Amino acid sequence: MLIELLALTLSLSAQKTPVAAPSSDEARLNACLAQAEYAESCIGAVSNACQEDPGGYTTYGMMECERRENALWDQRLNAAYSRMRERMLQREMTARRDALLAAQRLWLQYRDAECEQRGLAYEGGTLMGVVHNSCFSGFTARRALELESQLQELSR
Repeated sequence: MLIELLALTLSLSAQKTPVAAPSSDEARLNACLAQAEYAESCIGAVSNACQEDPGGYTTYGMMECERRENALWDQRLNAAYSRMRERMLQREMTARRDALLAAQRLWLQYRDAECEQRGLAYEGGTLMGVVHNSCFSGFTARRALELESQLQELSR
């Protein structure tokens, strides 16, 4: 019963619209990205700092910190994706625009399945949700960075 409840909670938290992260989280991520040699080194910057806050080291706290991180990367991903689709529409790149949509749908399926699989490695334990949320935010961050890079190339 406990495992079923945890699985349902994880499923619902992954499917609902992410809650906006505090503006200090966005400032932290933006500062990291502005000075980082490699943008990927900023993955985890928000959740790691959050976990230093009181209560951030608890299981619930770690899950919440990862959700906050994911909210920021999800916003960036959605913004880059939308701008790419708009630009492709303006340039009449119909085939590429359709391919981007297909790729994004498959990527979402892969991310969800992979993170579920990784979380299940800790089935029945308190780390299950932490691992799942961490996986989710990591995948989302990397995809956001990929789309932002593609958008820059498309803008040239």
